[in-house]
Amino acid sequence: MQVDRSAGYAGAFGDGVVLGYLLPLIALTLPAGRWLDRTGPRAALLFGIGGFTLSSLAAGTASALGWLVAARVAQGGFAGILFALIPVIAMRAVRPGMAGRASALIMTLGPLGAVSGPALGGLIVGAWGWPWIFYLNLPIGALVIVIALVQMRPDGPLGAPDRTLLSETAVLGVAAAALLLGLSLSAGHGLPWLALTATAGFPVAIWWRSASSRAVRALTRTPGVAAPVSQVLLNAVTISLVEFMASFYLQRVLGVSAATAGTTVLALAVGNVVSGPVGGFLADRWNAPGVAWTGILITTVGASLLVPLGTGRHPVDVGWRLAIVGIGTGVFAGPNFAMVMSNAPGALHGTAGAAQSLARQLGFSLGPALATTAWALSGYRLGGMRAGMAIAAGCGLIGLFLRARTRPLPAAPDVESTGAVDTDAPMP
Repeated sequence: MQVDRSAGYAGAFGDGVVLGYLLPLIALTLPAGRWLDRTGPRAALLFGIGGFTLSSLAAGTASALGWLVAARVAQGGFAGILFALIPVIAMRAVRPGMAGRASALIMTLGPLGAVSGPALGGLIVGAWGWPWIFYLNLPIGALVIVIALVQMRPDGPLGAPDRTLLSETAVLGVAAAALLLGLSLSAGHGLPWLALTATAGFPVAIWWRSASSRAVRALTRTPGVAAPVSQVLLNAVTISLVEFMASFYLQRVLGVSAATAGTTVLALAVGNVVSGPVGGFLADRWNAPGVAWTGILITTVGASLLVPLGTGRHPVDVGWRLAIVGIGTGVFAGPNFAMVMSNAPGALHGTAGAAQSLARQLGFSLGPALATTAWALSGYRLGGMRAGMAIAAGCGLIGLFLRARTRPLPAAPDVESTGAVDTDAPMP
């Protein structure tokens, strides 16, 4: 099947292309984190960036849909490595007193693509064509490679993954496939397909009882880690659900154009970018737990203000509310990330970074699915949109509850002074 390069965005980017990227991303993130705990960051960064850049080139030049899906699969795999690796590099590259600001930079730029992508992607496709969505990665990837070669010291060869990492990826891949297919099919073919997502629990249960999950189980038992990672998931659900639902509200209820809706939704991304550095600065000067709690509170207020929206509104009424959600997310993300990385033992930093990345990706997948479900159950009426926004606000309230129950902890001692964590200890 030939890809019609002039047919537009919708024809080229179907469900297979999207799932082709997300499935390996979700399946590889945790195994990549464990692998990065045992290999050199510089070599891993060059491998990950190089692979992602080349697969972007392959996707942009694809002449058939099958090749495009294959390139997206490769992109997702390399992205899983990078999402686990970049937090580790950033936290090792800065002084402890700047951990909040470094974390804010990572957690602002990371979700920014997911939040602003739909709006900016439409503009890029309209102006230059869909391949340029991938071509824009090429100069960025080349620049990162040059910086890594110049600024990072050699830290040994790239370690090959062992059999346990490969088997772990396969098991988690089956779970990811069940989850993503269930969410995708329910949106396009009816809510009964959501039952498929329940089958993801079986491979996850198998993995959890295997030796491959020891590092993750050790991480979840570390005080001050599990709750902040859960808050990453809840925050991602909130902002992705709000963004998804707001776009349909603007077009279906207010009757604005797709371009106007996209521009309005960008208010969320703008709020995130503006407040992210502020949250990191406050975390370094004040305290990360307090700043993270404030961010969750602001996000919850913004989502709650979107619940009562009705007919006769102006896009500006939606835009400033979305900006509040974005501001809260920016204030929350960096301090929360810094807490996880400081509380995690040094020997598990790769796993900790991967756990947060996985939580964020799962949240971005679950948000639109929950919004679609709430909307569909109402017969695609305004009440269903309000219910979806209420779910987003509810996730914020759960995050506040978790934050209130999490006691602030001092930073974990560095691995160089304590030794590696015994992840091979007997597990319950």
